[in-house]
Amino acid sequence: MQHPSNSPPAKLLHVLLPMANTIIYHRCLASSHYPPIRFEKGKRLLWNRINAKTAVYRPEESVRLQYVDYLTLQIGFSPNRIATETGVPGAMSRGRTDILCYDKAFKPYLLVECKSENARINQAAANQSGAYNQLIKAPYILMTNGIQDAFFDVTNALKAMDTKQFPAPFKGKSFFVSYDSGYWIDRGFIHEYMNEETASWLTSYNALLFQASDLTRGYLNLTFPEDYMPLNHHYVFLTSKRYPDALYAVSFVALFAESTWFVAICNRKGNNMGCLRIPIEEDATFGEPELFRAGNSEMEHPDINGLERIFLDDEITVLEASGLYEKDEVELSILEAQSLSERISDVLDTVFFSE
Repeated sequence: MQHPSNSPPAKLLHVLLPMANTIIYHRCLASSHYPPIRFEKGKRLLWNRINAKTAVYRPEESVRLQYVDYLTLQIGFSPNRIATETGVPGAMSRGRTDILCYDKAFKPYLLVECKSENARINQAAANQSGAYNQLIKAPYILMTNGIQDAFFDVTNALKAMDTKQFPAPFKGKSFFVSYDSGYWIDRGFIHEYMNEETASWLTSYNALLFQASDLTRGYLNLTFPEDYMPLNHHYVFLTSKRYPDALYAVSFVALFAESTWFVAICNRKGNNMGCLRIPIEEDATFGEPELFRAGNSEMEHPDINGLERIFLDDEITVLEASGLYEKDEVELSILEAQSLSERISDVLDTVFFSE
């Protein structure tokens, strides 16, 4: 939520809110969603489907668009009943809501406040939301930082809710998995001109790693190794068995709306050690790999036979594994994703740490 420079009048803050230690935290309902993007003049921008506007990347804006996708794609909320950046009514307020959902009679139904991943959902934030909602009068408030949610029922007295108490539309699967290549193209994992067969191949891997798994995921704003090819994107994080202090960030990244790359960043003891990037060819094969090491201006071309065996030879296995989610075999899909991540990590060990 974008707050005005002046806080709401003190008299609005008397609303009875739960104390900080009674806030019930949940895994973010929208954790399997990624915000749509658009390329403009070579720049990657966030795309708000509700107001049809682009915006530069900001963590809280990304979380907001993540939640818009959750509301529309996962639980079927009509985009026509969702507003973003709506002014808070009342002459005494200059605040704006992050997301405001309306019921079928177009009365306020849910107020969503979005914060960055590093922001805490605490009593002070709850007080702010409660103050605005006294003017909006929605029966439900949801606060999120993209990692954790806190859901409140304010139909009678304001009450923190556990998952069993969620309103009906919000109950059910906490994951969303898309096998539609258009979904991944719109979110910058595959470039828009990729041929259909290769886009489908990449979609299976993205669905398995980024949605049908319990792997840790996050957004990285990177210009390493070069400013002209920024790799800012969403990544899954893989640990190394051989090097406990090493961490890999792995993703498929669409660059400049015309190419897609497999990217792996090696971080050790908090420092980026190197970047491996491999172009994905139109025939679903890997192009020439490029390895950059920190402090070394020379590009290397490592042996990637291990990665090719994983991504090319095991394609059918991955297609079957990603399909497990559609059959509600969630635990099996998580195990398959874990197995895939371990094999990728083992190969990256040999790429980044070879003598």
